[in-house]
Order: sequence, then C-alpha cells, then structure tokens
Amino acid sequence: MPFIYSIGSFHWYHTPLTTSEEHQQQIRALPEVAYVQPDVMFHLNVEHNWGGHVAVEPSSINVDSRLTSATTIKLAGDNVFVQQHPPSWGLDRIDQNTGEDAIYHFDSLSGAGSTVYIVDTGVNPYHVDLVNRVSIGPTFVGNGSSEDWNGHGTFVGGVCCGTQYGVAKNASIISVKSLNADGSGSLSNVLQALNWVNQDVTTKNIRGKAIVNLSLGADYNQPTNDAIEAMIASGIHFAIAAGNDGGDACSYSPASVVNATTVGATNIDDTIAAYSNTGKCVDIFAPGSGIVAPWAGPNTTDATLRLMSGTSMASPHVAGVMALFAAAANYTPIEMNQKLKSIASIPTQFNKTAPAWKQGDSVASANLLAPNVLYSQPGPGSNIIFKVGQASAAVRYLPSFAYSIACIIVLCVSTL
Repeated sequence: MPFIYSIGSFHWYHTPLTTSEEHQQQIRALPEVAYVQPDVMFHLNVEHNWGGHVAVEPSSINVDSRLTSATTIKLAGDNVFVQQHPPSWGLDRIDQNTGEDAIYHFDSLSGAGSTVYIVDTGVNPYHVDLVNRVSIGPTFVGNGSSEDWNGHGTFVGGVCCGTQYGVAKNASIISVKSLNADGSGSLSNVLQALNWVNQDVTTKNIRGKAIVNLSLGADYNQPTNDAIEAMIASGIHFAIAAGNDGGDACSYSPASVVNATTVGATNIDDTIAAYSNTGKCVDIFAPGSGIVAPWAGPNTTDATLRLMSGTSMASPHVAGVMALFAAAANYTPIEMNQKLKSIASIPTQFNKTAPAWKQGDSVASANLLAPNVLYSQPGPGSNIIFKVGQASAAVRYLPSFAYSIACIIVLCVSTL
C-alpha cells in the first residue's frame, strides 16, 4: 500500500506500472482511479536551456556599471523608501508606468509578514543578499542535500526577496528543493514539494500570506495543474513562469494553471522577449531579460552575482510584488491576480514589437503591473480543477511483472 498524498480535494500516489498496455488500461479502469499520469520531468525556465543554467548579456546593458554602482536605500516620505541606483533594471522598471528613473520605490513593510516558498534547486541561506531571511525546507530530489548546486533557486530568491536585488526586501523565504544540480526533477518530486508546502502553510496558519514561486516547467500534465488549483482554492498565491519556448503557455504545466498568475518576460525596452511563451494562459509580463541577482553553486562565494534571462527571472518579480501586497492587506489568490492586472499598464512598444502570431486576444488586451511593469493578458479559459478522492479511499493493485514505468495515480471521488 503506497503513501497517499492529499492536497485539498486532490489525492494521489506514486507507483511503478508494467509496460503492458493491458495492465495500464486495467488500472485506469478501476473505479477509484480518476486518471494515470507518467512521472514526467520538469526543467528550469531559463532562456534557451531548460536543462541547465546560462548567462546572457544583452548589449543594451552595461553589466559592470550595474554591479558596481552605489545603491542607497533611504526614507523618502511617510512609509515610503527609495533605493537609488537599483542594481538590476527590473527593480527600476516595476515601480512606475514608463521607463526607468534610477530609483526603486517600496513601502516600509517591504513584504514583512509574508512568506515566499521557492520550489526550485535550493537557496543559499548564507548569501549576503539573503542572509537571516531564508529557512531551509525539505529536499525531494537527489541525495537529500539542501544546497543549491545549480544557482537558479538562489537567483530566483534574490530577485523576489533579496536585500539589494529583490522586490520584497523583508519577506521570509522558504527553500523547498525539488530540482537537482542540472535543473531537472520529476513530477513526483514537484508534487511532493507542493504537498509539503501545503502542509507547512496549514501548520503555520499563513494562508493569504503565503506565495509559491515556480520557475520551472514541463509539457502540460493534469496532476500538476490539479494540485496547484487545489492549493489556490485554499488561499495560497502562485507566481508561475510562462516558459521559454516562444509558444503557447497553455501547452505547458504549471504555466497553464487557470487560477495562478502566469508570468511572461520582457526586455529592457518593454518589448516581449522572443523566447517568452505567450497566449491566453499568460496573465502578466515582468522584466526577464538581463536580470542581475545572487548566484550559488560550485566555485562561487556568498556574494556571487550573475546576469540571467528567462521567464524564470520574470516570475519572482511578480512573486515579490505579491509579497508586498500580502504583507499590507488580505487578498484571495483571485483578488491578488485582479489587483496585479488593475495596476498594470501597456507600454507603447508592447504591441508594436510583438510578432503578428503573438497578437490578438492575448497581447492586444495586455496590461502591465504596478509596482509596475507587469503586463496582463486576460483571456477566456476553462477551469480544469479535477475532483478527486478522499485519502481514505481504497487503493487496489493488479498482479504485475517487470515494473518499469513510474506513474502518478489520482484517486476519484465518485467512488466514495
């Protein structure tokens, strides 16, 4: 009898099946089984390379000056702080409707009281831009080490919540490692990580103040979407990278989750990044190309920085803004999504530079976020929440041989 995981109304277990199609069909035909999904792989949403990390240096960005320029944070008025010469253009861009002004404005709370779960390759808790605000959750991949040997998770945490490089400078971070050093992890790894996050949020009673960032992706699969929809229904906010195939985000998970906030990427000139997925499943856009943030991994120090591009970099900008809003007020996930869209704007360049095939109902109605550059793409969509069974439901096995295919089996509520 396997362990049955439960996230709200979503209940599942992980088991090997035989390669026999007849056997698999028999499993699917069981009255308590809603569906069976092969245990597919997830990868990072970094430009041009889901399987590893890359550094991309756009010619329009003077990296050296951004890394070495002075950045000063000071009180600018009642409950308002400014960061002069923010070290990454994304910070500078998201706090006003047009362009950059060499200042990042943020409120005095700056995310204090909100918690951002980074489900990724791990986060270095000793990095100077993150120290004292990172808690280490469990590891669901590899040998159990929580260390970030890839760097991606530390980067994402820095964009979201770094003291100098982040949006929500006082938010708490919890690292939940579900991807290994090469940036990959299985569906079962990710589902177990989400299950733990759901339990941790429940234990701490922080629904409404908890944000999950997922800068990872795989081809569309129902278990991922169902698990996240169940967590959203319970009050947990999600910022999700749209993916970097330059295609339709609805073809990927978790980018296609209807009630999450799915984030595409923009360039420094407010154009949509060519690599960014688009379409009706993308809710908003944020800076994603040429972003500077903390880095970790082999041959690095606790002060290493890197410049990266991808929707992986755009999503934590939005997660950081969610943390700002969640710290200041109580929002349901649907209200949070609407809030982001309501304060967004549409740069002139946004539609003019989008390829024709990317235009239409997805881009023509696009908005941007406020604190600011997050563009919204509202569009019709269907809710794919799948009602699945109770954890106490009986799980039956058929005789089988030569187990070789790992699968996720979701239990059906209709048999209870």
